[in-house]
Amino acid sequence: MIFFIKSLLLFPFLHVIIGKDWKKEAPHTRLFLSSFSWFYTPFIRIIFWVIKSDWFYKNPLRYLFPAFGRWLVVNLFYAGEIYTLQELEALFDRIYRKNEYHINVSPCICRHSTGNYEEGKPVLSCMHLQVVSETFVELVPHGYPISSDTAIALTRKWDKQGFVHIMYGLCPSQPVHTWAKQIAICACHDHCIIIQSVKKRGAQGFAAVKKGKGMARVVEDKCVGAEKCGACVKRCVFEAVRVDVDNRIRIYEPRCYGCGLCVTGCPRGGMEMIPREGGRYAFVSPAILKGAEGQEQRQKQVAGSK
Repeated sequence: MIFFIKSLLLFPFLHVIIGKDWKKEAPHTRLFLSSFSWFYTPFIRIIFWVIKSDWFYKNPLRYLFPAFGRWLVVNLFYAGEIYTLQELEALFDRIYRKNEYHINVSPCICRHSTGNYEEGKPVLSCMHLQVVSETFVELVPHGYPISSDTAIALTRKWDKQGFVHIMYGLCPSQPVHTWAKQIAICACHDHCIIIQSVKKRGAQGFAAVKKGKGMARVVEDKCVGAEKCGACVKRCVFEAVRVDVDNRIRIYEPRCYGCGLCVTGCPRGGMEMIPREGGRYAFVSPAILKGAEGQEQRQKQVAGSK
């Protein structure tokens, strides 16, 4: 039964997996994505409503609804992984520039669905990739194609503004390391359905996002504490960077999602990323990201010398 459901969900994307020209040989894909572009707004609104409603979480029977929804999405179809700025820079440089794959930038789906256009936050903060890019640029208002260099520049800008980088892809329960599974990269914050779910519901929420393969660690000899700095505390969307009784910065590991915002935001190089036990990605080959850690280290050293 599960195999049958997976087959139905994967069918519109077979052209990506087998490398066919979707415009010529998979016309059903345009119909599927066109339908999705009209469907996602009410779908996102429903998920926001479920997350905010305590009614679903106070009764074990009612909780079956969000629990089944999470299982269906995360295991069968669609979920996200958190990447650092350096990892995405490596991805854009080594895959999308080299192969000239399509990228487009479009309005944030979460903001668009809820009408949340907080001043000072970017509206165009979702990148759609490859075949999804080709379709969304025609179907979603105000979206437009961009180059890999522009994608890197936007990602750096969003990182500076304190946004988490989440890549969404197909079938996360099947870790096939190929860019054919990549759908979108979103710059997320408190307006995002994923982060709201993590912060408000924890393990009970629609946790359709996997932690990055690294996690943050304090560099004790460079960190000056929260009283003199505290930039990492303010930038941590997941509230994993905390202050102890001695005013020292500490990482609460269960809440660290490995986004790297504390590292890129520390002016003294007082934070670093270390490997997470068992950490791996489903949507990007490790070979593509090889060297990103060194790039991160160099950036940290530059920041520490300023």
